[in-house]
Amino acid sequence: MSRALLQLHGLVIALIIGPLVAVAVALMLTGQIDGREAIAAVLSVIPGAVYVLWMSRRQWRSLSGQLRRLADNQPQASSDDLPVLPEINRLSRRIALQDVVFDAIPNPVLVIGNDRSIVGANQAAVRLLGRRLIGRDVTLALRHPAVLTAIDRALTEHKPSDVEFPLKGGVERIFEARITSFRAGLEKSASEAGAEAESVLLILHDITTMRRSEQMRADFVANASHELRTPLASLLGFIETLRGPAAGDIEAQNRFLKIMDEQAGRMARLIEELLTLSRIEIDEHQVPTDLVAVHELLQTLVAGMEMRAAGRQMQLVLEIAPSLPSVVGDRDQIIQMFQNLIENALSYANPNSTITVRAEIAVRHKAAFLQSQPMVAVSVIDQGPGIAREHLARLTERFYRVDAARSRAVGGTGLGLAIVKHIINRHRGRLMIDSTPGIGSVFTLYIPSSGAKNPALQPESVALP
Repeated sequence: MSRALLQLHGLVIALIIGPLVAVAVALMLTGQIDGREAIAAVLSVIPGAVYVLWMSRRQWRSLSGQLRRLADNQPQASSDDLPVLPEINRLSRRIALQDVVFDAIPNPVLVIGNDRSIVGANQAAVRLLGRRLIGRDVTLALRHPAVLTAIDRALTEHKPSDVEFPLKGGVERIFEARITSFRAGLEKSASEAGAEAESVLLILHDITTMRRSEQMRADFVANASHELRTPLASLLGFIETLRGPAAGDIEAQNRFLKIMDEQAGRMARLIEELLTLSRIEIDEHQVPTDLVAVHELLQTLVAGMEMRAAGRQMQLVLEIAPSLPSVVGDRDQIIQMFQNLIENALSYANPNSTITVRAEIAVRHKAAFLQSQPMVAVSVIDQGPGIAREHLARLTERFYRVDAARSRAVGGTGLGLAIVKHIINRHRGRLMIDSTPGIGSVFTLYIPSSGAKNPALQPESVALP
């Protein structure tokens, strides 16, 4: 820009002063003016030429500054700007307004060129798909075949379409994509109907909650109808017996009423846990962000369950590592995870045994899957019959029981570990199970922590990459 400006200045000087000098010399040679008059005529023009050069230089600098700010996406005016090109100022303000409106749209929006490259993305799209979007092929951001086919159709046939597709990640989310070509939406003439579309607008709408609500209702009906059939049949049989043969038998009535109370309580727990599981599944794609102090939570929880442990001649031992950081999560759901694991240990471990609840900073040699995210590991260690290895992979399935008779005898519903699995998935953590028949089991929850924010936690103690 500076070289071009110097060349322009030289041209202006030549155009203004050159002809004047030539005329003055010609007049002087013909004797119409003398040398002093010729010099005075030339000098009288120089201030005007200097003023013209100064104004042109100032205007070029203003134009250069405005163009540079426009290229840097900083369209606000400077105090040095001159109104040499008001169109640029208007364009700058228009671009700034469009960026604000574009980023204010809550749904992810992509603008895709006719070569399938991403030429625009709002902040919601960046949060969902990553920062390095502009200029990349859309196939690197959205790999679903139905979405790519719809984009091609919009580019070639100008046909809008709606596509529902899952987006893989830590937890699968379901989106509906609205895909529209610019020409198809703005131009209606038949002469341009076959023209190639310049761009495609892709708007994503998260319908995960809606689809999971529909699935929740279907699952609830299926699970409830299957699991409630047996206790309902038992209750109806006891009621019929109490009205008939046992109508006057006080001893039989007391025995049957006790069983009926247990069956009714089991049905109530079953329905409550089914509803809990459904609520967790609906919100599973939304990562919680609150900070939870694990050591305080475990101390309160273990203190509240010591009486139940004493009733089975068991001992609850709590081991908490020093400088344990808080975890990032939902406090109520974290409590429910710990409570479910401790209650399972109390229900299935051997009497007169010790149950250890241990909280520590996760280290890589104990969990090879750990990456850069620091985690807190909370383990519930029991001394019980243990679980055969072939059952471990299925323990978190709904209603899966290693010993169905014993599970019903202790009041289990078969949903406790399924609830734990879905809660830990929502927290982007992991549940690890290790068990040895005849010795006991270890259930460990790995929960993302706020270790980097805790000054008491030293990096070398984390032992993470």
